[in-house]
Amino acid sequence: MLPSSLSKLSKAFNVENKGFFPFKFVNQPNISLDYIGDTPDLKFYDGVTGDDYQEMISNDWSLRQEAIHYCELDCKVLHQILSKFNDLIFRKWELNIHNFPTLSSLAIGLYRSSYLGDYKIPKLGGHIFDFIKSGYTGGRVDVVRPYAPPSFSL
Repeated sequence: MLPSSLSKLSKAFNVENKGFFPFKFVNQPNISLDYIGDTPDLKFYDGVTGDDYQEMISNDWSLRQEAIHYCELDCKVLHQILSKFNDLIFRKWELNIHNFPTLSSLAIGLYRSSYLGDYKIPKLGGHIFDFIKSGYTGGRVDVVRPYAPPSFSL
């Protein structure tokens, strides 16, 4: 429903920052999850300033503990964002976002509850709905990779 990165959303909704994690350090083949030692170098982090890095420096840095902390913080920040988003929608339109699985369904819910007025949107049912539904197959996607042997020419 909120198409942006968790980091950007945490700033937009003014909630706790999700923190930093050295993904480039973890992706090295010789690094074990059980690594304990000096904090990985600044080059292994994305978006970290020198001042932020200075606050993170430690000589008993644990990759396992940092990974767990980072995942827990992600969940906590996401919860804070969704709670604030739900409060915003509820205060303005008295709708609970948990009743709408997608942004499109929330948009139609907002439109129907607040802007449609006395007009009605017809809803099909019964035999007509069943007939139309029988012809619908959903979002089918085919991927075709054309191939021609090297000796082929037009």
